[in-house]
Amino acid sequence: MTLSSGLASAPSCHTHVTESSSGSGEAGAQAPHQRSVDASGPGDTTPRIINCNKGGSHAGPEGRRPHCGATKKVTGGGEALLESLWQVLGAALLGVVAGWLGGKVLSVAEQHRTMQSGALLVYTLLLALLVLGTSGLLHVDGVLAVFVAGLAFNATSWWEERGDENKIDEAVNRFIVLPLFVALGAMIPWREWGELGWWRGALLILGALLLRRLPVLLALKRPLSLTWRDALFLGWFGPIGVSALFYLTMEAHRLGINPTVLAAGTLVVVASAVVHGITTAPGLALYRWMSERTQNERGTDQ
Repeated sequence: MTLSSGLASAPSCHTHVTESSSGSGEAGAQAPHQRSVDASGPGDTTPRIINCNKGGSHAGPEGRRPHCGATKKVTGGGEALLESLWQVLGAALLGVVAGWLGGKVLSVAEQHRTMQSGALLVYTLLLALLVLGTSGLLHVDGVLAVFVAGLAFNATSWWEERGDENKIDEAVNRFIVLPLFVALGAMIPWREWGELGWWRGALLILGALLLRRLPVLLALKRPLSLTWRDALFLGWFGPIGVSALFYLTMEAHRLGINPTVLAAGTLVVVASAVVHGITTAPGLALYRWMSERTQNERGTDQ
């Protein structure tokens, strides 16, 4: 079982070309699950029968393909730009409003003692599910909306309250994320990786790991007042994981399964998990040693 076959079950409206008989006037006699599109030239006005997986048949006059509920309409450059802006800006706006309201409601409830004190993990989880569902209804980026909502929620809550629950959050995070990577390991597309070629795969991995974050953090070192130690640490440790898998599945669901895209995406995710997992312990030890050395040098100078 490969990742591409596992995603093939997503609802779609894939079509194939069939020939219509000119002598038969009963277009409705076509098989119920047969799907056809017009592959002829502009001069052919023969009606075509187009069936969807979840819809009835439609007659397409003049070779035009009617809209299918499971098929996304091809848009132009301007419409695609507007859709992208709406997904990003709408997600940011939704996250700010939901996170701010959630934090304020929780703060007011605790101040007036109208809410029994408990673990904030349940509250934040429900808030994340609410934002994710609302983003689906509004057709905005759900991952970005949830992330911005978390930032806004933290800005309106007390940090000391969240500090006691970091261990619980980390345990729940591992409990949810680890099975996902187990499933990814079981569906690794080995054949598609081989079709990419070893040198293309190597360049892809090096580009994603070295050029995705590190140059940006080094360029922003002075504006952010970062030391070389902090810039290198933050630039290197930026794993590619759950969000990348989410966008891969969303791309496969909306635009169809592209084996090359799935192979490249899963290769980067797996390589990031392996490389960052191996370098975590040495990197933390080196960072701690450099921090202690810097503190000792400052103490000696004083």
